[in-house]
Amino acid sequence: RNTNKLVKKFAEIANNTKIHGLICSGDDLKVLRKYNKLIIITPGVKMFARNDDQKRVTFAHNALQDGASFVVIGRELIESKRPLDLLKKYGEQHKNKNLWTK
Repeated sequence: RNTNKLVKKFAEIANNTKIHGLICSGDDLKVLRKYNKLIIITPGVKMFARNDDQKRVTFAHNALQDGASFVVIGRELIESKRPLDLLKKYGEQHKNKNLWTK
């Protein structure tokens, strides 16, 4: 019922056990900032604006800035005829934003 409380509960469980990370939505990343020892994987991210997205989706650069350790970009790359060109274009747009290192 309250996603933030549920995310915090899972983070506490992971933090107090031998779980090394969590998979979470970009919407949940700010809740997890204090759990900086956990690896955070955020699926459902996009590189460019789209009209056919899910409800809980975020841009890759926002997810990385908000604390994701890794992002999973799926549909844009799978559906692209030239996925490498798409990644290069995205990298050029965000090359000076220090997204790729922490």
